[in-house]
Formats: sequence, C-alpha cells, structure tokens
Amino acid sequence: MFVTRVERAQFSLLVVKVACSGEAVRQGWKELYQRVDPDSMQRLTAASYGYVLVPEWQWDSGVRDLWVGIKAWPEMTAPEGTAVIDIPERQYAKIRVHGDRRKMEEAYEELNRWFMQSELERDTSISSYSIEANALFPVNPFDIPAHVISYFQYDIYAPIKPN
Repeated sequence: MFVTRVERAQFSLLVVKVACSGEAVRQGWKELYQRVDPDSMQRLTAASYGYVLVPEWQWDSGVRDLWVGIKAWPEMTAPEGTAVIDIPERQYAKIRVHGDRRKMEEAYEELNRWFMQSELERDTSISSYSIEANALFPVNPFDIPAHVISYFQYDIYAPIKPN
C-alpha cells in the first residue's frame, strides 16, 4: 500500500448531498438513480465510477456531509434535488483501498502519514474535496448494504494544497 502524487483533469459531477454514513451514501445513490433518466444513468454507469466527495474543510469540526455522484456531461441540467459540482484540475495524493475494513482503515492512516512526512500539505480550504472513486463493475459497491459490505476496492484522492 503506497501513496502516489497524481494530477487529475477538471471534471464535473452530478451529486446528491447526504449525511456522513455508509447507509446515507447508499440511500443517496438510490436517490440519484431515481432522479436521472434511466437511459442517461445506464450510459453513465456502464463503464464508469460512482464518486463520494468528502468536504476537506469539515475535517476540523468533523465531517457531517458527503456528496454522492456520477460524472456529469457538459450540457447536463441537474434534476431537482441534485447539483453539479465542478472539480478543478489539480494535484492529489492517491492511495488504493483494497481489502477488508482493516485494510481500508490502514489506507487512510497511510495517507495521513504520507502528508505528515511529506513537504506537501493537504488542502483543507473551502470548496476542496477528497474524491473516492468506486468502480461500479463488476460489482456496484453502492448496491451492497453498509452493514453487509466486507470488501472494499476504490481509490482515494486527497487534494494537495497548491504552492
């Protein structure tokens, strides 16, 4: 398990805001699915990812809100109850979560350790998000209840503060 420094291009997400819990994330995914027309959702998720955005500015007081989303296309209008969040091009510290809950916790610990040992700072400013990118195939992790899921495989992108 190791952290790499990567650059991600700008992209937009169609999101639903949810409370910070596994159950709320799954409920948000279902709500998003219900709000987007079926043909568009099928096209978007067929070879894509489901995203969870973590608001970095909430870490000091405790993360309360998350955003669950899918990539938005340029001409997309956000259905009622959703929003489009633009994620700018920027650098991230990236780590892969691969395994059980213990492995997931170790990945977050390793990411935090990397920032403490690095000359780089995590960007916790307003409008800065960590991105959790979950592959939706072969198994959509959002379809597995939070109290049941025991295996995790996703990438965490923690924003690096610009110089």
